[in-house]
Amino acid sequence: MLGANVATNANLKDKKNLDTLVLKWDDGLQDAQVAKEILNMLRPEILNMLRPHVTLKTLSIEGYVGETFPTWLGDLSFSNLVDLRIERCGKCTLLPAFGQLPSLKRLIIKKMDEVQMVGREFYGQLEQPFQSLEKLCFEDMPKWEGWSPDLTSLSSRDTIPTTPKVLELVDCPKLKSIVDELKKDTFLEEFVIKCCEKLSCLPRGLHRLSHLKKITIHDCKSLKSLGNLPAKLRSLEIEDCEKLEALSENMDDVRELRELRLSGANLCEQVFELRLYRLTQANSCSVAVEASFKTWRRLHIMLRNNDSIREFKVFLCSQPANRLRNFLKTGKIKTRHYAKMTSNYYMNIFWSSASSY
Repeated sequence: MLGANVATNANLKDKKNLDTLVLKWDDGLQDAQVAKEILNMLRPEILNMLRPHVTLKTLSIEGYVGETFPTWLGDLSFSNLVDLRIERCGKCTLLPAFGQLPSLKRLIIKKMDEVQMVGREFYGQLEQPFQSLEKLCFEDMPKWEGWSPDLTSLSSRDTIPTTPKVLELVDCPKLKSIVDELKKDTFLEEFVIKCCEKLSCLPRGLHRLSHLKKITIHDCKSLKSLGNLPAKLRSLEIEDCEKLEALSENMDDVRELRELRLSGANLCEQVFELRLYRLTQANSCSVAVEASFKTWRRLHIMLRNNDSIREFKVFLCSQPANRLRNFLKTGKIKTRHYAKMTSNYYMNIFWSSASSY
């Protein structure tokens, strides 16, 4: 595929029945010296010869070692393109104008080692870019710091669109901030952030997103604040965010929560003492927390008359499980509670009527 003859003979532009195209370069080409030697072979005109027919629906480009993408990538004439994946294109510093693809629903951008900022080139020239986008994922982006300074809001009309239902930011160690504020008309339903070590806060405006139902945050070591959360949030999962010591100030307004999973001693202590009882009053809620034995005992006293929690999972923090077993044997757990040890450091408690067991 590197020579002009091969590219010409492929004749992709005339293959009207081609729905899926995968352009993949071997892993060995990522080596700096090897890549340098073949860059001259990857002339733009050769890559442009690999332009597929505009009826293409799925495109994956993996391991490309050129410094710029072909001009046809992001061309609005590809009106049928629905799925697009760009991975291990280690020499490219700028992303194509994916915002011009009118039917694009799923966009995965992974391991783009030299991309530091996402700017206006990503959105193209349309007044409303990313018209159909439902899922946007940035993953394993070692140098990515965020959106360009002139892109002030994740959901303004000339930046990231309001349409995605799922936004995933994974393994972006230099990402310091996402955006200042999310707009009210954002359709976001699921927000996933993992392994973003320098991220210190979430965007403002989350509480105004009426569609947002699930937030998952893992391994964000610098995260200090969640901001206010939407009242209709159904699932909240926070793990290994060591500087986060409190949930949102408006947790009393989050009345439809069905799943709560937390780890971190400081965070759990605060939740137990200040929030959890009120938080679960109106719900049938499943809760999983990491807690010390002492904290668990206080929690049990607090929630023993709560009928809204259907399942409670406790992950013991460096505490011998036999201490908890001994406590269970004392009979201090009411007969309406059923406790089950599943491992040395894990316990399920199912709140139910005594007749169920």
